[in-house]
Amino acid sequence: MDFSQNLTLPSVSATPSQWYFLSLVNVYLFGIYYANKNIQYNYVYEESVAGKGTDEVNSMLFHFIQKIVVANGHQKLTIYADNCGGQNKNNFVVKMLLGLAQMGELETIDLKFFIKGHPKNAVDRGFGHIRKKFAREDVWTMDQLLEVVNAASSSALVHVPKENAVMKVFRTAVQEAYRHEERAELSDLWNGNRQSWCRVL
Repeated sequence: MDFSQNLTLPSVSATPSQWYFLSLVNVYLFGIYYANKNIQYNYVYEESVAGKGTDEVNSMLFHFIQKIVVANGHQKLTIYADNCGGQNKNNFVVKMLLGLAQMGELETIDLKFFIKGHPKNAVDRGFGHIRKKFAREDVWTMDQLLEVVNAASSSALVHVPKENAVMKVFRTAVQEAYRHEERAELSDLWNGNRQSWCRVL
């Protein structure tokens, strides 16, 4: 799992330098490579929807685990991530995964980080195909960008619009849950009063 470099709208292949200093819209692309099926899930959303922080990583990872991993009956999950301290490698991601394991969603979760000097992740190949196609196309709207992402690879596209059920706030829940040592507290927060901490951004 990893973020791609930001894509910007509009993007014109013939005169890219003329657009550089204009006020462009950033579009974020987060990829999760599902090795069991050789499919990359690309989460695409505009900067007005959410940022690129811990809550966003947890939201998309949680969505993937619920909709793909658990839904397909898997009980073991291995995640490979780069060593980016602000996004993938932090306490909130680890605690969210720990919460899933403690509540019985998954039996085993292995979170592995690449050794420094080996930055290439499985999702980078998919990002390369997307960037190459994006550079050759004139892309003015989000719908056109989604078409480019879809056409660039044999991956699955997850568009996260402004009003969505994907982006949630996990930081408060994991802070509260792990402030105390009892497992029941996490379960209560997660299942009993979901809306208090899973608000849509």
